[in-house]
Amino acid sequence: MKKTIRLWLVVLIAAMMCALGASAAEAYACYTPGNTTLTFYYDNYRSTRPGATFDMNTGDDVPGWADYYNNVTAAVFDSSFANARPTSTHGWFGDMYHLQTITGIDHLNTSAVTDMAFMFYYCYSLTSLDLSRFNTSNVKTMSAMFDSCLGLETLDLSSFNTSKVTDMSAMFEFCTNLRSLDVSSFNTASVTDMFAMFYDLESLTSLDVSQFNTDLVTDMSYMFCDCESLTSLDVSNFGTSQVTNMALMFGGCRGLTSLDLTKFNTVNVTNMGSMFESCSNLTTVYVSRGWFTRDVTFSTNMFKDCNRLVGGKGTTYNSDFTDKTYARIDGGPTLPGYFTDRSAVLRGDVNDDGHVNISDVTVLIDYLLTGDASGINLSNANVNLDNDINISDVTALIHFMMSNNWD
Repeated sequence: MKKTIRLWLVVLIAAMMCALGASAAEAYACYTPGNTTLTFYYDNYRSTRPGATFDMNTGDDVPGWADYYNNVTAAVFDSSFANARPTSTHGWFGDMYHLQTITGIDHLNTSAVTDMAFMFYYCYSLTSLDLSRFNTSNVKTMSAMFDSCLGLETLDLSSFNTSKVTDMSAMFEFCTNLRSLDVSSFNTASVTDMFAMFYDLESLTSLDVSQFNTDLVTDMSYMFCDCESLTSLDVSNFGTSQVTNMALMFGGCRGLTSLDLTKFNTVNVTNMGSMFESCSNLTTVYVSRGWFTRDVTFSTNMFKDCNRLVGGKGTTYNSDFTDKTYARIDGGPTLPGYFTDRSAVLRGDVNDDGHVNISDVTVLIDYLLTGDASGINLSNANVNLDNDINISDVTALIHFMMSNNWD
């Protein structure tokens, strides 16, 4: 009798195991037409869900729910989805023009994800995203991840680990209402493509990319194009020895008054077309001896409408020379250029004689009274470093001469 009971128990347990195995939990998405909601689950109830259900996509495959992109107004991550481990979120919400809310995104575990490209592409209606709990340690591409999120005003990426990311092209392109963006902690050492990364962030007033490692980047075209509200941009540590394309890199940055490109090595660049076009307030561009245009084959409109640009030896903007012809360190009347040699700048040496003394005060005052820039080094004359030359520079220069201290 006992043996019979044991046998039946074994059979029962085996049957239960088979039943469980037949309905093992799985990750899937379910679109419900009635309320235009896309819900993500990880359970064994898929067959009972009303609406259309879809497997998770892999790699750069388009998700199965792509046919419903235009209909989705809300996305929900069920608490069960916290147990799922998707390997790709490529295009998950791409082209969801009417998507207004994403609920429970904390239940999305991204620790195994390698591809986040186009994840929120063209999400016109989203106004905020908090991705501070995302684990991005294995992600390799973030290309166009937030591209054309026109309504996005706040974006929290504070936990992003980008050490394995190689592609950031168009990552924030056309986020035209984004007023702040903190990417200061980004590790970009593996990135090779930054094409249009910050293109047309027209509302952005500040951007800290001073710690970016760009040694492997080959494409910087359109990178900051039309970031018209930026008044300063620190790219002084950018390594560019691998870059081949800088077309429109700063084009349309109307708020910038100076750029320090001292560490730019442009030996491999072939395209500088419209690189500074419409930088209408740009007065000074610092470069070093690493600046080359030998292999540049396209430079049309490189300096178009840079009306305030002045070279280190006083060369002023000339609308007849807007290509690479003057894209060099200013050598004066015999070798005019629009750039300033940072190493040659001697703050306060207004008359460019290699010394800072009372003669510079006299020359500076005379320039302010007459407007005659003959014999004036305008870069050196910007004594208080506010990118404007006025009576304040005279005061700062006199203070320096009396105290031998610029502070």
